[in-house]
Amino acid sequence: SKYNALLTTLQHRFANNFTILSNYTYSHCISDTDLSGEISGSYRENPFSRSNDRGSCMFDHHHIFNLSFIAASPGVGQGWARRLTRSWQVSTIFRASSGGPLNVLTGTDQSKSGQNNDRPDQVLMDVYPTHQTTSQWILASAFQTQPVGTFGNVGKNSLYGPGTIGVNAAFGRTFRMTEKLGLMIRGEAFNIMNHANWNNPASTTITSGQFGQITTFGSPRVIQFGTKLLF
Repeated sequence: SKYNALLTTLQHRFANNFTILSNYTYSHCISDTDLSGEISGSYRENPFSRSNDRGSCMFDHHHIFNLSFIAASPGVGQGWARRLTRSWQVSTIFRASSGGPLNVLTGTDQSKSGQNNDRPDQVLMDVYPTHQTTSQWILASAFQTQPVGTFGNVGKNSLYGPGTIGVNAAFGRTFRMTEKLGLMIRGEAFNIMNHANWNNPASTTITSGQFGQITTFGSPRVIQFGTKLLF
C-alpha cells in the first residue's frame, strides 16, 4: 500500500482568552488488496494478479477538515459577580470529511476464480444519478455482469459514498473549592446541528435489491450534562 497526503495547519495559540486550531488533509491511499483479517485473507478478485486489484484503500478519504475553537470568559463586574462569571469555557469542534470508497461486486463467480469477489462491467459513463438520494446513490443500470470466464472492468473501490459533517460543543467550568479540591460542571452536545449524515449504501452488489440504497444514518444529536469532583 502507498499513502500520500498534503497536511496544512493554521493555529492561533491561546491569547486574548481564545485559541483556534484548524487543519486540512488532502490524501489518497492506494493498495494492491484489502485485508479481510488481521493475518490472512483478502478481498482480491484475481488470485494470480496482484496488480488487478490495485486501487483505493477501503479506508481512503480524500478530504478531511477539522476546526476547533476554545474560549474562556474573563469575568465581568467586581467581587462575587466576577468570581461567578470568570473561567467559563466554551469549545466547539467542526469536522467535515469526503465519503469513503465503495467496492461494486457482481455477487456471482463469473470469472470462475473461486474467490467470489468479481466486479462487473461498467456500461455507462456516469455511475451516479443527477440527483443523489438515499434511495439511489448509485445507478444500477450503469453496471452489468461480465461474460463467464472474464473479469469486469470496474476497479477496486472506484466509487465513493456520501461525506459527513459534524459539530460538537461543550460548555463548563471548574470551581476551585480548596487548593486540592475542585468541582467541574460541564455540558456537552454531539452533532449539535442534528445533521443527518448518510452512511454508505446497504449493498454494492448489483444483484441485490438494495443496491445503491442508503438505509442507515450516523448518530443523531446527543446532549449530556455532568459534574465531576477533582481531588
